[in-house]
Amino acid sequence: MEDVFACFFARENIVKTLHTIISTNKTGNSDPIVHILLQLIQLPVTLAFTDVGFTPLRADTTIIIPYEEMSRAQLDAIAEAVRTMQQHGSYSSSVQMGGGLYVRSVRAEKVWHVDPALVVFASNVLIRASIGGKDRRKNVSNVVIQRVLGAVNIRHDKIVEAERLSQEHFAESVVV
Repeated sequence: MEDVFACFFARENIVKTLHTIISTNKTGNSDPIVHILLQLIQLPVTLAFTDVGFTPLRADTTIIIPYEEMSRAQLDAIAEAVRTMQQHGSYSSSVQMGGGLYVRSVRAEKVWHVDPALVVFASNVLIRASIGGKDRRKNVSNVVIQRVLGAVNIRHDKIVEAERLSQEHFAESVVV
């Protein structure tokens, strides 16, 4: 689980992961970006897979990272996790409503949560990189974060860390 978690939710991978989740999300949620951010902050990460992709949140199987959007390292980490699940017989499988297979790990392990600072950082990067005008980028990013903070309690130091990571990211991208 540690390798899979790092391949998707470590600092160097969280922006791509969030981008993939948002851009491939097919739910009819009225505020899909905030919904996804809240789910990533609140729900534990698990090893669960469908025939379409990795469903990292057991309590919300609508959040899927399609295999076709994964890097070679991510696919290798998943393949190793599945081999381990198979060797230990530590999985459960079922057919989803509408068809398709759902397989998840049932191995009792450490509970893994995505660092809220990294979720906020990734949302800042994606929003600020997609909107024109420096003031508008910051304003839109702040609105999204305010919606998240209105729904879930995140420690202040995590918000400060997210802003620091965002500033570092944009400073690095200007230099490069």
